[in-house]
Amino acid sequence: MPSHEPPVTVSIARTVLPGHTRQVSAWAHAGQELAREWPGYLGSGWVRAAPDSNEWHMLYRFADAESLRRWEESGERRWWIESAAGLMETTRVERRSGIEGWFDQPGDVAVSVPETVVPP
Repeated sequence: MPSHEPPVTVSIARTVLPGHTRQVSAWAHAGQELAREWPGYLGSGWVRAAPDSNEWHMLYRFADAESLRRWEESGERRWWIESAAGLMETTRVERRSGIEGWFDQPGDVAVSVPETVVPP
């Protein structure tokens, strides 16, 4: 029976420890391969602020909260998470069931631009 719950997206910010970029890239790919077979899995990916940035934003999405819970409590995921011990630190986890909260509304953020000083 199809779920009437909205899909859930999880965003995790992680700081990759120096010298472990290639290992974390392989680790993230392995996690995608494990999750791909789970019922309700809708996709995942990761982005970095810049090619040399240590901060990675990893996202995954499931069809509903129950599918997500099953994945997050699975032995396979536990094994996968434990395999990254010593490679990175999790700095933030967010769960969203819609697009609300992902983006600030215009005007919600004050931007201060310093005055440009032109040399004589």
